[in-house]
Amino acid sequence: MAFTCRRLFSGHSLKRAYLTLSKACSHASNPAATTSRGCDTGILLYDPITREKRRFVVDTPGVVKWYSCGPTVYDCTHVGHACSYIRADIVRRILSRFFDLDVVLLMGITDVDDKIINRARDLGVTYETHARKYEREFREDLAKLGVLPPTLFLRVSEHIDAIVAFCSALNDKGFAYAAPDGSLLLRACQVPPVRRVPHARKRGRRRRQGDRQEGRPRLRPVERGEARRAVLGGALGFRSSRLARRMLRHGKHRVRTFPRRPLRWQGPGIPAPLRTNWRRAAATTACPGGSTTWLHTGQVHVCGPDGKPIKMAKSQGNAMPLREFLENHSANVFRMFCLQKAYRADILLSPDMLQGAENSIQGLNDFCGNASAYVRGQVPTASIVARDLYVLLDQTRSNLRDAFADDLDYPKGSVVRVAP
Repeated sequence: MAFTCRRLFSGHSLKRAYLTLSKACSHASNPAATTSRGCDTGILLYDPITREKRRFVVDTPGVVKWYSCGPTVYDCTHVGHACSYIRADIVRRILSRFFDLDVVLLMGITDVDDKIINRARDLGVTYETHARKYEREFREDLAKLGVLPPTLFLRVSEHIDAIVAFCSALNDKGFAYAAPDGSLLLRACQVPPVRRVPHARKRGRRRRQGDRQEGRPRLRPVERGEARRAVLGGALGFRSSRLARRMLRHGKHRVRTFPRRPLRWQGPGIPAPLRTNWRRAAATTACPGGSTTWLHTGQVHVCGPDGKPIKMAKSQGNAMPLREFLENHSANVFRMFCLQKAYRADILLSPDMLQGAENSIQGLNDFCGNASAYVRGQVPTASIVARDLYVLLDQTRSNLRDAFADDLDYPKGSVVRVAP
């Protein structure tokens, strides 16, 4: 199937590749084993909506359909981006190697956007030329970090028709309206509500109480949607004289996901209102299913001017380009750095954390060297009882599996003990 995916990506339409890939996944295992409730993988994952750990259920036994939010290719990759993709790669390898799950990963690439168009205009090049340059750099960066490539890349520019159809369906049903700047906004008061959870209702009550105490006017549902950037984008203006119209901002993710029960990997900056609006929009259109399992990665922090940790972001002016970082640190050290915290935990980029990663790498190298020397008979050791060794090995495997099954707790499972 991997050969088929590469062939499709190199020459055929991505839409056709998506259909072929979905069909292949449906026959990857015994269909009779699939129930209406899906197949339990034996893994507990943290649900950011309910804030509880839930069983990870897949639609097809043995197959994980994964959609990952990819880059907006208007500039170079920085360390914060890279950490998210390394964490996703770690999770992917755990699912495939320890739980024997076939992972079919689609990664979206936003190759047309306001940022890309404006940057290309400033440089005097076409948006396609600018986007392709940084898309190539992004793929090269993934290879340098040892990140497995996705099964298929999905570009926004190659799914415009589906995006426009998605927006048109919302607009025709009265669930969206055109803003003065040409964007298409979700009419939240008209969209059927989705399941809300207790902590979301509490946040709403606290927000309304705060508005009354501080004398702020209470926003109507539509205005609140605007304040939360519940923007679906200006796809209606896409076919105007130029391409420099605001694109569908968040609906693009909906039309490119798998039809049922995919795993959704998202960056840390996606607030709950946007997740709610994605689910609402999907429920009102012909777009089936949608993501049922969300994984949100933690942020990379750096020390601010006052010594307190702040997130790394280009908007903060503290983003370190990945290629500059790799001039002083190896890719293995960076991967070990990412392994020190769970996938949904924030991590501080500091000299101490990097030194800890280097020490762990050195400990692994020493262990592998000693093991090789023992196999060659170069290290005098006491006799080892094979039975005891196999029991210890079995216990280690069991402990690893238990740690990984508990919300993919790889820091607990990847502790490196260096002998004194």
